[in-house]
Amino acid sequence: MSNELLSEAFRWRLSRNDCQNRGYVLDGYPICYMTAEQVFFVIPEGPKKKPPVLNEEGELVPAEEEPVDEEELKELLKPKF
Repeated sequence: MSNELLSEAFRWRLSRNDCQNRGYVLDGYPICYMTAEQVFFVIPEGPKKKPPVLNEEGELVPAEEEPVDEEELKELLKPKF
C-alpha cells in the first residue's frame, strides 16, 4: 500500500467523530517526518493554469485565464482533512 493512500486513510479515520471526541494515540505510524507530514499537513492546490497556445504565425501566446469564482477558489484552497 502506498504512503499516500495510507496517509489518506489515517486522515479520514482521524476526522471521524469518535476519534475527534475521544482522542486516540497513534502507535507505530507515522514512522518518520515525511509520513507524518503527509498525514497532518495537506497543502491545497490552487486552480490549474492553462498552457500557452500558438497563434497563426507560430508564436507563443499566453492562454486567456478565465475568472475564478470566489466560492470555488475558497473550496479549492481550504484544507483537506
